[in-house]
Amino acid sequence: MAEARRWGSAERGATGVALSPGGGDANPQPIVIGHDRDVDEVADRLAARGSVVVVGPLGSGKSYFNRAVVDALRLRGIRPVVVHAAAPLQSIRFGALKAAGDARIERLWTGSDSAAAAAAAAGAGPIVVVVDDAHALDPESIETLSRAVYTHQATVLLSVPSEMPGPARPATPAAITELWLEGGAQRYDLHPLDPDEAEELISAYGGGALDIVTRTALIFRASGSRMLLRELTIDAREEVAARRDPLDPHREETPGSRLSDAVSTMLSDFSANQLRALAIIGRLRGIVFASAARTVDPAVLASLITRKVVRTDDAPAPALFANPLLARAAERQLEAGELDAALDQIAVRALATPDVDSGHTIDQLVATFWLSQRPSVPPPGDVDAHVRCRILSSAARSANALGRADLALAYVDLALPTDTSPALQIEASKAHARMRRFREARASIDIEPATLSPNDLRRLVQWAAALGSWTDGAQAVEDLASWLARYDIGDSAAVMEVEMRRCLEAALQLEWTVAVDSAMTVLGDRGAHLDSRHGAALVCGVALSELGQADAAQSAFAEATRMNRDPITGRPLSISRELIQLCFEAFAAALADPGGPVAKPAPERTERLQAAIRLATERDDHGAFGLAGLAAGIVIGVQRDDARAAREFTAALKRFDTVEFAVWRPLVVYFQAGSLARLGEVEQARSAMSSIDHRVMGRYRLLRFVRTATEAETAAASGDLAAAQAAAVQSVQERSHGAPRERAAEFDAVHFDRILRLAAESRAGRTASGAQVEQHELTDREHEIALLVARQLSNKEIAQQLFLSVRTVESHIYTARGKLGARSRRELGRLVVENDTFRG
Repeated sequence: MAEARRWGSAERGATGVALSPGGGDANPQPIVIGHDRDVDEVADRLAARGSVVVVGPLGSGKSYFNRAVVDALRLRGIRPVVVHAAAPLQSIRFGALKAAGDARIERLWTGSDSAAAAAAAAGAGPIVVVVDDAHALDPESIETLSRAVYTHQATVLLSVPSEMPGPARPATPAAITELWLEGGAQRYDLHPLDPDEAEELISAYGGGALDIVTRTALIFRASGSRMLLRELTIDAREEVAARRDPLDPHREETPGSRLSDAVSTMLSDFSANQLRALAIIGRLRGIVFASAARTVDPAVLASLITRKVVRTDDAPAPALFANPLLARAAERQLEAGELDAALDQIAVRALATPDVDSGHTIDQLVATFWLSQRPSVPPPGDVDAHVRCRILSSAARSANALGRADLALAYVDLALPTDTSPALQIEASKAHARMRRFREARASIDIEPATLSPNDLRRLVQWAAALGSWTDGAQAVEDLASWLARYDIGDSAAVMEVEMRRCLEAALQLEWTVAVDSAMTVLGDRGAHLDSRHGAALVCGVALSELGQADAAQSAFAEATRMNRDPITGRPLSISRELIQLCFEAFAAALADPGGPVAKPAPERTERLQAAIRLATERDDHGAFGLAGLAAGIVIGVQRDDARAAREFTAALKRFDTVEFAVWRPLVVYFQAGSLARLGEVEQARSAMSSIDHRVMGRYRLLRFVRTATEAETAAASGDLAAAQAAAVQSVQERSHGAPRERAAEFDAVHFDRILRLAAESRAGRTASGAQVEQHELTDREHEIALLVARQLSNKEIAQQLFLSVRTVESHIYTARGKLGARSRRELGRLVVENDTFRG
């Protein structure tokens, strides 16, 4: 009996064949990626008259693998008969074999001796037949091919799907199963897509165009399918080229497009119940399993989780998150009114049991029905005032998180004139601020404090302080403190929220000692809210780092990490808090080594960033996407990888819609412009900086420092040394304000050195001439890894920095060495650096 096995190994490399995807070609060449698939091994076996059965789940890349094997056979001088089985031909005797249009295969079912003799006289051996989707052949064709294998008239490659959950899965005919069980063929199993292979596939089809958040989201949305990931990557690359966000939540797939067809194929074996359940979970993102099970069969939910089209978190009451791409497609396949009827039932049940908290996702559903005046759902006026305000404020909060201020105000307007809801007033204020209607934003939160609960009071103070930071600066914080004192409000959560804002204002003014004192006040008050204490610990960490107290700074960051961890699972309690912390930690690292040598990646920080981005994309949390991009940009920027950092900042700015963080947007723009300037993209850098109103944001010394530092780098990159030095002087003066004298002197020296180096590189770039040695032999990824090798990073450090596995890095290094003839890692790095230097 032939052994059923997984094949390929780490020693053979990750890629059996890698042909160009052909840019926007409508029919890209196959790119075979994965340690479980070796095209040459299969082609060699077929050439040696050994038959093969390839088994893999839907979307595992069987068709692409077959195409690559066919190409490999042709390179060996073998012309195989290629058969494409299809359901319409299954009812026709020998339908798919005849449709192949190759006379050589006719003798297999006609038994023509003359055809066989002619083939023997021509010196030809058994014909090679490659059949895609062999399970869809008619029974006579399957029996004919099986008999031809046993009688040595043909060698075959038959690809069939592995068993998948669900009643609509295709069954593998017994004759094909018996073929490998009885030793007539070797079975090769293709496993579902794993994260490392997914990253390689995205790099192959997307090049360097896609940011980390987009790449992670595409892997989740592919749900293990190579076919779908390929189309998602090509689509995302085209969106980026058109300066659009591939993760835009309001974007719909174009009917009849390659991506749309790939999605339809992905859902082709889903049952009607699975499609209905997927559509429901897609509409109710984050619904808890118990609530969903009241409408959907738990067994169906379990099957969707098994197929990785629905994910759950590890909370005590697990929430469900559907693949948004597949959920929308499932919705389109349902009968008219089917989904509406199910959602109506959920909404009506929730309103009939107002004492049961159905969760924010069902609240949003009800609010959406109210807005569209759905007759099947009781109107807002028929619902208890407390429940009505809770539902509308939840929906408005979600709309604001997506940057839809107009929709948020529409939900607010559904409240009755008699409703008094601080939560609604706060969301209205945020929406007005998003529209830059600051007078209305302030008027919306003119609330009598005596009417507020402690939690509402804290949230009001938190938003008022954020609004003030955007418009009035430090004065707004002091006005809030006076307001609390005037009404004799001593609630610790509210008072400490003001103190936390005072701490943040001090940091924005580079008043590091004041910032530490305020942070310690907040951290020492047990009545302070978790958000306030967490924020104080982060500001304290940056301030202590700037004051030269590195160990104390690390302790502050460690305390912030502890606050945001579930004591049982160790996972972050809040994705937003985790991403904000990563931004602060990386920013502290950037300030601690301004313009210095390349920083090695912090493995723990990189791992946390990857985990947070995965959680954000699995939950389709668009509110966190902008923060994730900002965190990725700063973490990568600390490593001086300006090309990748610029890409991350550019993507983050398209998603940075959370109004509470508006004061930080200029910082992101300056970071982006700095990366572009160091890459020599001076005009792009200047264009980015021109989008910021420096008169408004210039009241903060931190922003002035970063702006003038970026202006210095931009001038240096353009070769204007005088302007660069003048801007550098301003930058040093701003930075030196709150730093100890010795650190200010250190910054002065390294900053001016960096300006001079950029100016020199710019002049050299403009005057360089002569032949250039091109490195077409290396792919972008191989070249990128080779440069990191030159910087003396280990394989593990390179893997952490580029979000790859060590195994993948080793494979790229091995391939690059072979292409350049490098005898060692060190020689590979030297060759690439020398070549880049020669090219200018």
